[in-house]
Amino acid sequence: MLKASQGLVQMIEEMAANAWPATVNQQIGSWRLRASGGITKRANSVLTLGEMPAYEAWLDEVTAFYHRRALPVRFQLSEASPEELDCLLEGLGYASEVQSAVHIATCEAILRRDPRGNGYSVTLSDHPDLDWFDAFLHIEGHPACYREFYKRISGMIGPYACYVKVNDGDQIVGVGTAVSERGWTGLLNIATAESHRCKGVATQAVQALAAWSSNHGASSMYLQVVADNVKALALYGKMSFEYLYSYHYRTKYE
Repeated sequence: MLKASQGLVQMIEEMAANAWPATVNQQIGSWRLRASGGITKRANSVLTLGEMPAYEAWLDEVTAFYHRRALPVRFQLSEASPEELDCLLEGLGYASEVQSAVHIATCEAILRRDPRGNGYSVTLSDHPDLDWFDAFLHIEGHPACYREFYKRISGMIGPYACYVKVNDGDQIVGVGTAVSERGWTGLLNIATAESHRCKGVATQAVQALAAWSSNHGASSMYLQVVADNVKALALYGKMSFEYLYSYHYRTKYE
């Protein structure tokens, strides 16, 4: 098992926040308060990196930030968070939610894997088109009203980004996103149509993004997956991804 240094964890958490930027941000010391209309926990939580804020009333400030937006107060915690924060929030009644993990692999290792393709065609683009958004929303079962949110988020990404579509004939059967900075690429929104799962679609999408990453100066890739998503863990394990560290959320609903 790989061992993550606190510095590496903090860097990956920073890059992950850049890869999926919130629509509203507020800084308190090294912490980042994020809000995005309640869509996704990551974009609606406090990224708690480094030391506790020097400002003594930080919890009041955080609470007010989320209450102004009618959102639950939520913190994202990892090995880069202050050691005492998890116990502090638990004692204040914040529930632990969504145990997740970050896995990493080298682009070289991913590209060595057998793609198990079945004649699919792959298209890469620096900007997602409407077909990409519609396919992603359909595959993930999100309502059409989410399209504008995802379009807005994609337009806010600062580092290099790439969007992949995997087609079986005229049908888009897989999509994914890669965001690259500091020699690393984060994988997001990897989704495969139910009719084409376990048929090499995700592998082909990830390999195409790994090749793109290598061409943009990245040698390693990371992704985040919910800890109990057994199928996803098995898939990424076959693609050479290894566990690096875990993170979770603490939330208070009022």
